[in-house]
Amino acid sequence: MNNNSFINELRAAGLPEHLIDTVIGVGQLKSVKSQTTLIEAGKDCRTIYFILKGAFVCRHLNQETGDKRTISFHMVDFQPFITCIDSYFTNLPTACDLLAISEAEVLAFRKNDLEELAGAHQILSAFYNAHIINALVSEHGFKTKLIQYSSESLYRYIICNYPQIIQKIPSKYIAEFMGISPEWLSKLKHKT
Repeated sequence: MNNNSFINELRAAGLPEHLIDTVIGVGQLKSVKSQTTLIEAGKDCRTIYFILKGAFVCRHLNQETGDKRTISFHMVDFQPFITCIDSYFTNLPTACDLLAISEAEVLAFRKNDLEELAGAHQILSAFYNAHIINALVSEHGFKTKLIQYSSESLYRYIICNYPQIIQKIPSKYIAEFMGISPEWLSKLKHKT
């Protein structure tokens, strides 16, 4: 099991070794095959995952049309904590899928386990809250640019600020996220 990146995150936050061992102990290692749905729309999501290997997209299900659209990307080096935010915080079924787009490994943590540990250890609570806030701020930033930027400006922004998305996420999902066709994305690639 290669959880060094997660352990490094915990160490960087100042967690003592005994608490790191406790946190790792409540996590469950899961291997996820490419094109496998980790969480499906309509299900409850009471788990948060840390990506050790691979990449995922979060896709929102349009209840009226049945279409799915990518709303976020997650990789070891970009937003490695993933969950279905709508379900995780409201305790209602999610409207999203978490889809592995490559072979992946994650550490899975049940919400109750994390909250119990965070309640007992202020330093873990601060780590947990900081990562949730960071994810929400990042997602808000992306959504703002999605609304404000032209397709060309948004693509240029992703290339300049998050090249790992371009390198690791298939164009189909990037186009879906941007709300454009794969053909239009191909034209943008040739322009930039």
